[in-house]
Amino acid sequence: MSQVSEATARYHKLIESEPYIDLAWAEALQQRLRAEKLVSRPLSPVLRPHFLTTRDYAILGKAAATVFSAIDRAEQMILATPALLARMQLLPAERMLAAVRKTTVPIMLLHAKNDYSTAPGKAMADELARLGKPHVLKIYPPVGSTADDGHNFVYTAVAEWEADVFGFLDQYVRR
Repeated sequence: MSQVSEATARYHKLIESEPYIDLAWAEALQQRLRAEKLVSRPLSPVLRPHFLTTRDYAILGKAAATVFSAIDRAEQMILATPALLARMQLLPAERMLAAVRKTTVPIMLLHAKNDYSTAPGKAMADELARLGKPHVLKIYPPVGSTADDGHNFVYTAVAEWEADVFGFLDQYVRR
């Protein structure tokens, strides 16, 4: 008996023993899932292993690489074609992240800590970093006492960010 066969036999023996042999718990789970309209077909309550040979693993890896390559090409085509991009019905945050790929200039993102949310700036900075594009994310201390105050700090607290913005411009624009 090979190691794979032996491991499979041991696993089957284990799941066919108490407490797994009584599948009342699995039936109760299925009924609850159906009642909550979470499934339309039965789910396996027990996982049975499917061991792969080195050759099968290599074939699977090559197939996965082919699929990911096709997805990547489709993504590039969609992002490069406004009509296709419009059909994707992206959420505003997804649209923003998709637009970041097209940028050819350094980007500076500014937030006050008490802005409504700093998440969009952080998400955009993460995507810019992933793409290797020059950028700066600067989150300033809270300005005022409300989220409105924080959001409007670019108008009301110029002294807070002015030196940083001009430093950024000097770094990336000055010749």
